[in-house]
Amino acid sequence: MRLPYFELFEPATVPELLTILKREQVRPLAGGTDILPLMRFGLLQAAKLVSLRNLPELKGIERRGETFSIGAMTTLSEIAGSPIIEKDAPLLHEAALAVAAPPIRNVATIGGNVFQNSRCLFYNQSAAWRRERQPCLKAGGEVCLAVPGSRKCFSVYQGDIAPALIAAGAKVQIESKKKGGSREVPVEDLFTGRGAQPLSLRSWEMATHFVVPVLQNTGSGYAKFRLRSAIDYPLAGAAAFVVARKGTIASARLVLSAAGPGPVIVPLDGVAAGKRPGEIDLDAIGRAIPKNLPLVNNHILPASYRREMLSVFAKRAMKTALDRV
Repeated sequence: MRLPYFELFEPATVPELLTILKREQVRPLAGGTDILPLMRFGLLQAAKLVSLRNLPELKGIERRGETFSIGAMTTLSEIAGSPIIEKDAPLLHEAALAVAAPPIRNVATIGGNVFQNSRCLFYNQSAAWRRERQPCLKAGGEVCLAVPGSRKCFSVYQGDIAPALIAAGAKVQIESKKKGGSREVPVEDLFTGRGAQPLSLRSWEMATHFVVPVLQNTGSGYAKFRLRSAIDYPLAGAAAFVVARKGTIASARLVLSAAGPGPVIVPLDGVAAGKRPGEIDLDAIGRAIPKNLPLVNNHILPASYRREMLSVFAKRAMKTALDRV
């Protein structure tokens, strides 16, 4: 499948980038590991792209007091290979190592992984396959092909990095040249909860940096279920993060991937806080996962099996976090 024709902008500064985003109908091009295959399959109609590769302001890892500032164009290999990330933000290190294989991590960026589109077997197909069927909701149609008759899109977000960032309490710096200018929001606010349009970032906005807090007395773990360990997206994933004070758990967060149209934060009220790590019932962690997750048979494994694996891998991630605290 050929890549369709497109016009490419290559700004040299962030202000120039923001001007282009405000003036033109463009799509940002980071590593290209997500957007270019979508264009080849005809799933993304983008006549204009703006390359981010010549913007050093968007690259690199910097310690700023009790936080890390990570440029959106920092590659996953750079994050996975950073000694300071491994030491002080191990959850992000572990999640980055879980993404695909080294050749992909060498190109893919943290921003691109976070802002990837949701996926579905009835959407992520060739143009020839889709021509034989009516367009689904995600493709601009009026029905869901996975659940005939439904007016709700059940595509699934399968990113590794966003759940880890959310569990760690990270925020994202967003810049634009429109009213409001610069703002910093929790990473979870980037997701709408709607499969057809899963991301909230506006076309004239640019996520420039991720701000990850560095906390003491913490434990974390990331667990990922996939069929091919060298390349696959998660079919179930879980990021766990706990903070301890005086030998007991002060707070705990559990965030799931491949559980809905965006990362799913699992409510852990009464399950972990105030208890010693060895007192926490891991089965209760599994039971805390909402029963009404919007999972249907639109991936290579049945929804019932994926739901069970979410419980299994959530408990694995939390056990790792508790063992490390």
